[in-house]
Amino acid sequence: MVKSPGTVLLLWLIGGIVSMAGSLSYVELGVIHKISGGETKYLQTAYPKPKILMSYLFSFMHIFAIRPGIISAVLQSAAQYSWFTINGRRYDEGIKHDTTGWNLPFSPFCRIYHMINNRWANYINQSLAVIKLITYSIIALVGIYRLASSWSVSRFNWEHPINSDTNILAYSSSILLIMFSYDGWNTFNYSLDEFRKPYFQ
Repeated sequence: MVKSPGTVLLLWLIGGIVSMAGSLSYVELGVIHKISGGETKYLQTAYPKPKILMSYLFSFMHIFAIRPGIISAVLQSAAQYSWFTINGRRYDEGIKHDTTGWNLPFSPFCRIYHMINNRWANYINQSLAVIKLITYSIIALVGIYRLASSWSVSRFNWEHPINSDTNILAYSSSILLIMFSYDGWNTFNYSLDEFRKPYFQ
């Protein structure tokens, strides 16, 4: 989006620093409040009056607005990737196809196998995580190989590494996508009760 490799790396570095700062803050909060609940418990402690109002508002928005939006975005991405896998081309290339209906089977499938057996759900989730890491590693290695093999062409991108687009929309969209990629560090504190010694964990 920003059309500059140096700017992209800089944005990823900034996103990593922000995420690390948030993660370390949540580590401190987890040490202080050794109970499950995450942000709800922290807001309940920070704003005791009116009683549980802030934690209730956060939970309401998280359940009915934030989480459904994230799930919808992930399901839409899954539908687009499935379309590409089956047809061999992007959903928006050639004839315009709507992939909205494709995401409908994914949500019931995930819910069903989570409800049937927790152990198998963990196996499936861990297997998918391993496949995801392997896929990312292959993509990264192929990208490095292509960069090195065609350096005579790709080196022109690095002659002006910070010469990027000045459109503020490109930067804001890139930051949102980067922070979405770093997401997940704040969900760890929802299960602190499952640890025997959360201070040492």
